[in-house]
Amino acid sequence: MEQTDSKKMLLSVLGIAILVVAVVGISYAVFTYTFHSKKENVVNTGTISMSYTEGVSNVMTITNAMPTPDEVGMKQMEYFDFKISSEIMGSTQINYKIIARNITGVSKKEPLDGKYVRLYLERKQGSQYQPVLSPTNFNSLDVYKDDLNERVLYHTGKFINTTSQRKNQSHSFVLRMWLSSDYASDEVARTFKIRVDVQADMAE
Repeated sequence: MEQTDSKKMLLSVLGIAILVVAVVGISYAVFTYTFHSKKENVVNTGTISMSYTEGVSNVMTITNAMPTPDEVGMKQMEYFDFKISSEIMGSTQINYKIIARNITGVSKKEPLDGKYVRLYLERKQGSQYQPVLSPTNFNSLDVYKDDLNERVLYHTGKFINTTSQRKNQSHSFVLRMWLSSDYASDEVARTFKIRVDVQADMAE
C-alpha cells in the first residue's frame, strides 16, 4: 500500500515537473518568436556619428586664461568645430542632443568652478553660422540624466527622412569657451576641461 502511494506521489511530482518544463518551454518559444518578429518588422533604421574638423579630440580646455567679456569671447578665433552626420534608410526621424561633460577631474592644477566657464554654440544655417546657445555658464545649463557633470548644449537636433530611400544629412557646429569676466583671479593656476558628445534616439 505504501509502495503504491509512493509511486503515485512520484508520478505526481514527475507530472508537475514535466508540466513546468512544458510551460517554461512554451513561454520561451513565445518570447523568442516575439523578439524575432519585432526585429524582422523594423524597417526604419538610422545611424548617427560625430566628426571633428580640427584635430582628433572632442575635448576643450581652459587653462590659465584671462577673464573675457562675452562680446570678445563670442568672436575669439580659438574654437571647436564639429559635424554631426546621419544616414537614415526609410521614413523615420532621429532626435539628438549635444552634451558637454566636465572631465576636469584631478590634475596638477586646481579645478575651475563651472560657474565661471562661458559656452557659446553656433550651428551652420545655409552659408552662415547662427547662435543656438547664447553665452551661458556651464553650471547654468540643463543637467543631463541627473549627472551634474553632464550638461545639455543643444536640445533640438533632428534628422528626418520622409522617403523610403537612403538619406545622408549633416549639421555643422562651432563651440567657443572662455573664462567669465566675473572671475576674480586669485593667482592660483586653475583648469576646466569638457568633452563634447552627441546622444541620439529614434523618434517613436
